[in-house]
Amino acid sequence: MRTNGPLLRGIIFTAGYVVVVQNAGIPVALKLAFLGLTLVIAAVSCARLIRGSDRVPWGIGMGVALSVTVLAVGFISLVWTPSTDPQDWLRDALTYIFFPAAVLIGLEFGLAATRRQVFTLLWVIGAFGALAFTVTWLQRRGAEGVDIESFGLASSFVPIPAIALGLGLFCTSVKVRVLALVGTLVLSGVLVLSGGRTIWVYLAVGFFVACSITLLYRGRALRIGVLLATAVVSSIGALTLSAGLAGGIAANRVQWFSRVVENGWMAFTNDGSAIERVRAQEWAHQLWMADPVWGRGWGQPFQSVSTGVVTGSIFTLDSPLIVLVKVGLVGTILLVAALLMVFGSSVRLARTDPQIRASLLIALAMALVLTLNGFPLENRGFPIFVFSLAAQAAVASRQQVELSARPHLLGASPA
Repeated sequence: MRTNGPLLRGIIFTAGYVVVVQNAGIPVALKLAFLGLTLVIAAVSCARLIRGSDRVPWGIGMGVALSVTVLAVGFISLVWTPSTDPQDWLRDALTYIFFPAAVLIGLEFGLAATRRQVFTLLWVIGAFGALAFTVTWLQRRGAEGVDIESFGLASSFVPIPAIALGLGLFCTSVKVRVLALVGTLVLSGVLVLSGGRTIWVYLAVGFFVACSITLLYRGRALRIGVLLATAVVSSIGALTLSAGLAGGIAANRVQWFSRVVENGWMAFTNDGSAIERVRAQEWAHQLWMADPVWGRGWGQPFQSVSTGVVTGSIFTLDSPLIVLVKVGLVGTILLVAALLMVFGSSVRLARTDPQIRASLLIALAMALVLTLNGFPLENRGFPIFVFSLAAQAAVASRQQVELSARPHLLGASPA
């Protein structure tokens, strides 16, 4: 059991997280129990990592410490903000709490698991996340014939690691990994069916970065053509399928891009979603200016961008400035430093494994697009994203590279 412990902890965390955290049908008490279980699991992972010699990279350790420090200060601040309901504080800070836990659990999981086990878990969680995201958003957009109840975490962060992994494997492996590309295209197609316009942008960025990485390897030029051609065909297929399965929502919403080409900036100014996002940016800036250094803390409700009314159920705004509102300039600097340290160390851990290194770079580029919608730690799916990257980095740091080639620009020859 000692050997299987890290694997079991990783599976319990990821499977439990995507099913429990954002599921309206699960009682709050059970969600709190899962949070408590996660903290216990993270503490066990932390203790085991510390006992292991040189198992926690300095950057990852510092990133975890900085995020915990910000949380601790925020929790202590409840003493001088008695108007904040502790339950609201916990609900608002939930993803920030899960972030360091996900790093520790993912790192220990990757140090104990095989490459196949890590990749399999990423594909399973990614497929589940893509389905949950699409079903949830089709329901919200009133798609005809979509009567399935929301069954899990609806976050576009969840399937990103699996999509990026497929691209990384296809672009850098010596052997042509057709199944990896097919898996990426299937998950991408499922996401496209949701009708989300941001999906198209971050998928385009992911494929662009993948093509750029492919150029670094000898004899890979043909793969760029295959990648782009299959992406176009899959996109057309997904839009065609949308007309029959989801009332054409995806096909209708993607026409917005053609309106941008035809009308330029007017397409943004006449778009309801764009208007609300601009409003969110303005409100976030105004709220930050009210307390620029320390912020107003977690657990404070916000106005609805649709009605302008403050309700007790809205604790965020779709703006990257939201973190400044909550933890101020000081807290934001510490959290951004924590993210840079964790992801920077993860990429360095994978420096001898071109497949996983490419996967991490593609995933981070795709995630960067989503920061336009809000600070990443505000997104409920971000801890799964963090877990996935930490696990890949850890397994890459200790296992032999399989069927990989070095970029010829670095002066190495294919293995």
